[in-house]
This record gives sequence, C-alpha cells and structure tokens, in this order.
Amino acid sequence: MKNMETNGANTSPIFLMKTALIISAVAVILLTPFSIIHFIEGRVLLGLSSFAIVIISALNTWNCIYKHYQPLLILYGLVPCIIMSLILIFRELGIEGMLWSYPAALSFYFMLPGRYAWIANTLLLAIVVPQAWISVDTVLATRFAATLLMTSIFAGIFITFISKQQSKLETIAVTDSLTGLFNRSLLQNTLDRAIEQSRRKGTPMTLLMLDIDHFKTINDTLGHFIGDNVLRDLGDYFQQRVRGADTVFRIGGEEFIILLNDTNGTTAHRVAENMRKEIALLPLLSEQAVTISVGIAELQPEDDINNWLKCADKNLYKAKSAGRNQVAACSSDDGGELRQSS
Repeated sequence: MKNMETNGANTSPIFLMKTALIISAVAVILLTPFSIIHFIEGRVLLGLSSFAIVIISALNTWNCIYKHYQPLLILYGLVPCIIMSLILIFRELGIEGMLWSYPAALSFYFMLPGRYAWIANTLLLAIVVPQAWISVDTVLATRFAATLLMTSIFAGIFITFISKQQSKLETIAVTDSLTGLFNRSLLQNTLDRAIEQSRRKGTPMTLLMLDIDHFKTINDTLGHFIGDNVLRDLGDYFQQRVRGADTVFRIGGEEFIILLNDTNGTTAHRVAENMRKEIALLPLLSEQAVTISVGIAELQPEDDINNWLKCADKNLYKAKSAGRNQVAACSSDDGGELRQSS
C-alpha cells in the first residue's frame, strides 16, 4: 500500500513517540531529586551526569509533546549520558548502583527503533558489565551480567512483539478492508501535510476525485458480490498504477480520491485521462465495461482542505452531468474555465 508510514524496524513511530514521552517525563520527575542529592553530598561528576540526563529527557519530552520524535537525540545524547552515569554510580555506590542498569536497558527498547535499541543495549552491556567486575566480587558480577543480559533479551523480544501488533492495529485503522487502500480517516492529515509542503516549497499538488459510473446498477443487477469484486480489482489497479509518492483513498461506496504529489493540473489531467481509458479496457465485468468519471482540483494558494475538496467534488459532478466517463477540471475559483474530455 502506498505511503504507509513505517521505519526500518517495523516499530510504529507513533508508539515510540508515546512511550518516549512517558519515559522521559518520568525520568525528569524521578531523577531530579537524585541529581540534587549527588551535588549536596559532593558527588559532582555524578550530579552533572544525572543532571544531563534530566535536561535531555526534558528536551525529549518537549519534542514528543509537539510530535517531533527524534531518536538520534536519544541515541547520541541520552544513551551516552546514561552509560556514563552508570559507570560513575558503580564506582561510588557499588551494588546499589548496579540496580539502575535494569531500567536503563528497558528504557532503550521503549524509546528507540529496533536497530538503535539493540545498539544502545549492546553498548550498555559491553561497558557496564566490565565495570561491575571491577566494582563488586566475581560471583555477584557474574549474576549481574547474566540477569542484565536476560532482561535485555526478554525486553527486546517483548517490544518487538507488541510493536508489530501496534503496527498491525494502526494499519487496520487507516485501511479499507475491501480494497486495501487508505480509508478517509487518514485523508485530512495527508492533505494537511500536502498543503503545508506546497506552501513551504511551492510544490504543486492535485486531487483526483473518481466515481464509478452506474455502480448502483451493477449492484442491483449483478449483485453486491460482483460489485465488491469490481471495487477490489480497482483497488489493485490503483495501487499498481500510482507512484509511490501519491496516495489513494477509498472515501466511501464507489468513490475514490488520489493525491498526486508534485503534479500540476495539466499533468494531472493527462494522468486522469489515461486512467479513465485504461479502466474502461479492464476486464472487470464480462457483461460490460466499467467506466469512471473524474473531477480534478489543483491546489491553489488560497485553498484550505474544504475548498480543495469542494473544487474536486464540483468537477466530478460536472463530469457526471456531462454524460459520465469523462474528466473535468478547473481552478478552485468558480469562474475558472472548465476542461472536459471524453
């Protein structure tokens, strides 16, 4: 499916942002008193390192609140500070200091994408375990190394499982089960981003609003099962036909919207006309050809989402009123010139 948001580890960015927000906020609340105590008791280096963790956690909390999840800040900022603090606390507090290694290992998995989390935990084990051998007796250090390794492995397995489940749920929530296309729940966010990109970079954006001609007649005469097959086959066609940068939605019944990224109205008209001709030739029904009507709306500088969609819908209505199996396009200004093709 086009434009589904994923990362290399199959871990949902939304899930990671939420868990990173919670863990960072908790770290700020719980570690601030410890940082102050370290300064009061004269452990200046330990106080500075723990205070650095608090500052970076506070920054990460702020970023996550405003939807700016930054895993590199965690990997290159928070992880080294945590490991440095663990080394210092081992030397200062011995056995007591070792206990902080377990929440550190867990937090890496819940704040970082899979590959980054494994890197962070590998560094944690490689650096902290030798420090344990220096700080405590061999038997206790061996037990610590074994339990920390088990905690790290179990946490990695657990977070992989729940992140995959989260990704599946998010996919189900935004996907039309019949066609495999996006449903309308993702439409507003996608168009918001398109409008923002167009205004920031001057990138042309165009909507195609498509409707299957006489689809009610297909359902009434041939049955809903056949109608569903037509919708499913069209969904397959759209997924294979559009570019990776474009996004296709089924917004209800027999109606679809395609966002053509970095595409002006003239090019979009050519794309729509090619689609119209191709779909008419597809063997969707043995008894008759299936045709579509298309309304085109190129994003204008003054457009918001509602105006943009209304323009596409108005042009779709004109294409259908002109006899269907047509493409109609004009500007979002009602006085704009209408272009039709058949």
